Amino acid sequence: MKKLLLLMIVTSLLFPIFSQNEIYQRCATDEYMQYLIDQQPRLKSYLETMENTLNAYLQSKEPRSEETVIVIPVVVHVIWRTTGENISENMVRSQIRVLNEDFRKMAGTPGWNNNAVGADTRIEFRLAEVDPNGQPHTGINRVQTTRTSFHYINDNAYLKSLSYWPSDKYLNLWTCNLSNGILGYAQFPGGPAATDGVVILYSAFGYNSPANPYNLGRTTTHEIGHWINLRHTWGDGGCEVDDLIDDTPLCSQDYYSSYSSCFHPVQCSFTRQIENYMDYSDDGCMNIYTVGQRERMRAAMNVFRYNLLWSQKEKKYINIAGADFNYTDVFSVNYATVNFASLGTLDSLEVEVFPNQLPTTLPLGTKAVKRYFKFTGNGTGFNATVKLYYKDAEVIGFNNGDANLKVYRFNGTDWIYVGGTVNAAGNYVTITGVNEFGIFAFSDPGDDPIPVELTSFTFSVKENNVALTWITATETNNLGFEVERKFENPSDIFSKWETAGFVKSSSNSSETKVYGFSDNNLRPGSYSYRLKIIDLDGTASYSNTIFINITAPSVYFLEQNYPNPFNPSTKISYRIPIKGNVQLRIFDALGKEVALLLNEEQEPGEYSIMYSGENLTSGVYFYTLKSGSFLQTNKMLLMK
Repeated sequence: MKKLLLLMIVTSLLFPIFSQNEIYQRCATDEYMQYLIDQQPRLKSYLETMENTLNAYLQSKEPRSEETVIVIPVVVHVIWRTTGENISENMVRSQIRVLNEDFRKMAGTPGWNNNAVGADTRIEFRLAEVDPNGQPHTGINRVQTTRTSFHYINDNAYLKSLSYWPSDKYLNLWTCNLSNGILGYAQFPGGPAATDGVVILYSAFGYNSPANPYNLGRTTTHEIGHWINLRHTWGDGGCEVDDLIDDTPLCSQDYYSSYSSCFHPVQCSFTRQIENYMDYSDDGCMNIYTVGQRERMRAAMNVFRYNLLWSQKEKKYINIAGADFNYTDVFSVNYATVNFASLGTLDSLEVEVFPNQLPTTLPLGTKAVKRYFKFTGNGTGFNATVKLYYKDAEVIGFNNGDANLKVYRFNGTDWIYVGGTVNAAGNYVTITGVNEFGIFAFSDPGDDPIPVELTSFTFSVKENNVALTWITATETNNLGFEVERKFENPSDIFSKWETAGFVKSSSNSSETKVYGFSDNNLRPGSYSYRLKIIDLDGTASYSNTIFINITAPSVYFLEQNYPNPFNPSTKISYRIPIKGNVQLRIFDALGKEVALLLNEEQEPGEYSIMYSGENLTSGVYFYTLKSGSFLQTNKMLLMK
């Protein structure tokens, strides 16, 4: 029930949020979001604008499909120190299963309910199958750390810098040993990209985890609700505020319903819906997302998180020949139409579309439209006509645009030419006589080489230095390559591309050419790189984007100076894992300070400083690094 429109993510933090089980704190999302707002004052107005945008979308008559299933790619970053924290792949997969049971209200599972307002949100989750650079992956990253625990505010940026994939493409889930008994926290849409995602206590992640009574995976269900833009059911206040959802009963303050009874108190003249995933009940009591929550989540995905590398799918039961079966996206736009001349034994067909993505099985250097389809049918002996739709923005790098597009099918080993007739005005290709399903994609079999045929774009990382390498098969009238870099700054919600450098090309070549570029002394964090390929006439195109993570040091360390002995200059390098004041001093053999090289606040990272002893006499000297409680001293020898 809406009672007060809240334009802020966070309202009141005055109430205790510890559960009846004093070991755990159910959720720290409110405090975390308030911290982000305190750190970035303009974030508050930005979130208010986003709320207005979402409300306008919900109230609009813009077409959208509630039947289409949204499939969100997930990467799980397992940050561990002990073997217990290094949770198993089975436990990770059990958590994905719980999410799908809960969000899809699956019959025969703990996620099922027969409540009048209980809803199938038609949102699913799938472990990512490719990494940000297009390589096959399990969707699980494991990073060993020396940290015993992580604080949800003080260590947030550092934790997420250890392992991160672009949050505009994936849902990042981190598991680790959170301090202060916190079970989890999430970032609402609109915060910094480099910290976007969900963090869960390792022992509360997955089904039958150790964190009883929060051991059935519902902490992750709850926190992803926040990530998609849901509030707590009590609106983080008393009866005078609410969660902006019509069909969740008004209630007051946080409340912990124990699984031993799942008791429903009466509050604000309503029976509290303690089964709601956005309440603070024990995991065993939870099993409802409402129709109103479904509408808000799907709207938020459409408005704020549409750039995720998600897929969309529909399953239809096939019971008649000669009729069009239209498969539509979340905006009610057709992505496939199937008409069966004969059904054979086929009784159902699911069609999944992967917008703005290249098929993962394409041979290197092959050009294809950035969209593909997966057809899964139950039955054989059918004959169908299929229309496959695309968008102009997905047709990139073809000399003839979409004029000569044809369809290919992947049979599990090879891509087989299917053919078809393109309708460029309607943005679709029609194929007839289809009697086998699988993965379908578009390409142009007669397309001429593009001005620069880029066959690979790769990288290597050594400490905080990045080396980029790219290879071209052919070049025509090419001026060169502008290397562009984007830093996903955890302290800024508006990251921008900038020019890192320029590499001149061979202009015209039919031979393989190899190019390289080094980007050194980068601070820890997440970076994206792309090549702006510039022709002699000034026109330009872009390569694919590659993603690189520079990890902050896990411990303090002061390295031995080099060279040593030295005359008169030497380099002193050091690492700091935490932002803070850093002091670097030089002392003689009697303990007298002879130089203060550094006394300033620095971000986590690896640093070097050159020191000249030209005004000193030969002998033994000591250099000391101090930051916080850390202190280390090394010896060096000046020989003139």
